[in-house]
Amino acid sequence: MEYRFSLTPRLIALTLFCGVSLLALLFTLGFQVGQRMGGATPKATPASYVANAKADAAAATRMAGSMSSDIAAAATPGVDKAAWTPKPVP
Repeated sequence: MEYRFSLTPRLIALTLFCGVSLLALLFTLGFQVGQRMGGATPKATPASYVANAKADAAAATRMAGSMSSDIAAAATPGVDKAAWTPKPVP
């Protein structure tokens, strides 16, 4: 007894559906494994948000203060420029 294997359109469609489903399931499994390998993320509380915001604001104020003093030092001329302007010739 001999069986001849024939590829019908229905068998091809079923194979494609199973292949796509397998890829989708492997992708989601990889996602879950990656999340578990990353470890648990601690949940932030509102108090930690406020503390982080205050620390960021203090750091920004310190940086702005040092930058403004540097800018002010660069903007003030060492010599009065009005004394060095050439006089118009009559």
